[in-house]
Amino acid sequence: MNKKYLFIAKKFKKIKRGSWTTSKDLKEEFPNYIELKENTKIKNLKNEVLDYEKVVLITQVPHLYNMGINIISLKDIKHTIFIRNEYNVPLYNSCTNGFYYYKNHKNIKNYIPFIPNIKTTHEPKNELIGFYYRPWLNTDSCVWFLDSYKNNDIPIMTMGDIPRKFIKRKNWQHTTDREEFFSKITYYIYPKSTLYIDPFPTSICEAIQAGKKIHLPNIGGRRWKDGIDDIEDCIKYDRNILNFNVWKNWYNKILNNNFNNIMDRRKYNNMVDWILKEVI
Repeated sequence: MNKKYLFIAKKFKKIKRGSWTTSKDLKEEFPNYIELKENTKIKNLKNEVLDYEKVVLITQVPHLYNMGINIISLKDIKHTIFIRNEYNVPLYNSCTNGFYYYKNHKNIKNYIPFIPNIKTTHEPKNELIGFYYRPWLNTDSCVWFLDSYKNNDIPIMTMGDIPRKFIKRKNWQHTTDREEFFSKITYYIYPKSTLYIDPFPTSICEAIQAGKKIHLPNIGGRRWKDGIDDIEDCIKYDRNILNFNVWKNWYNKILNNNFNNIMDRRKYNNMVDWILKEVI
């Protein structure tokens, strides 16, 4: 039996997380619906999709696929494309995973949160602060973190790129593997960047599912709400509503609804309101 959906996502070097790992989580829960392929494995998109009812493009910046994703290549292909607003065009069946991002960008058609499903096996005994280091994305957050922790001996673990200023730092570890990271840390720090609008940072969900303490510091005045605020609203209500098991029935419904979900933007004030009415 052919699977309904072909999910395509980009794998970023050695980093074992992001849109690829979240898609992999969903595929493992719904193996009869989803086939997942890396963008570099797709030679001819039109030929690849013939065996599926729909292609779902997960990575939110089209040119990162390196396979010619644009309005021409998708014109005759049934698709849902997760996309940042600056790359969106009316002909896309566009989608985002962030509530406030969806509310603020009315030309995006679908709202489908991607909730990870991380499983950790290690219960750390000693305090270890975790930070996801991506200076090319949220530069000000990384500068804030380096300035805050470079001159002390508090145990730190970073994920993502290697912070060169920490090379000679005592009590510092680094990994590119999310399972190792969220198994070892006790505290996850994710500053509210004033430069980068983050639709929905799944790493905070992963930290919550792994039972970690969360710190979302304000590092300057922000003129917007984004996915960090989505998750902060959930934490204030009940962090358990971001556990994957809460969402399984909802995902089953979406997978049987052509992987579309149009939300009435006037009906809900925040993600918690929407979850209580539509998910739980």
